[in-house]
Parts: sequence; structure tokens; C-alpha cells
Amino acid sequence: MPAFPGGENEHTRFFSNNLKVPAESIEGTFYVSFKVKEYGSITDAKILRGLGKTYDDEVLRVINLMPEWLPGRQNGEAVAVKFNMPVKFSKKQDLL
Repeated sequence: MPAFPGGENEHTRFFSNNLKVPAESIEGTFYVSFKVKEYGSITDAKILRGLGKTYDDEVLRVINLMPEWLPGRQNGEAVAVKFNMPVKFSKKQDLL
């Protein structure tokens, strides 16, 4: 499976530092899908289940800001992998 550079903690930190919570704070989880290409670039980001246009647009913006990932490998070769990721919003704080 592909991996965010620095691991899961860095991934969470990246989202926390870059995600701008829309003014109308709501709670919920939605799911985003994207492809990590053979060289680690992110493409084809889309919302699978969203919470509304404002939130969806913001998460897609941050997904597209992400640095290149470590690509997935199969039989020792780098391969493109479709990745699904939950994003959780809480009124108390934003979590990934």
C-alpha cells in the first residue's frame, strides 16, 4: 500500500495544518478516493460520500496539496494504487 511520507502522524499533522474548517461547523465523516501513481503523485481525487459542497471542496483542496507519497509496490515494482480515506469532522476539533 502507498504511504504518506513520514507516516500516519505526519499525515494527520499535514491535514490539521492545512484544513480550513468552514464557518458552518458540522460533525460527520465522509470518504475521499484518490490514486497514488507509480511515482507517488496524487491524481483523480473525488468525494465518495460528502458532507456538503463547502466541506467537500475544502477536503479536495487539501488532498491536492499533499506531497508525493511513497508508492505502493507489487512484486518489488512501484504500481499505481487507488486509495480510500475517511475524513472526520467534529464540532470540538477537526480530526483525520
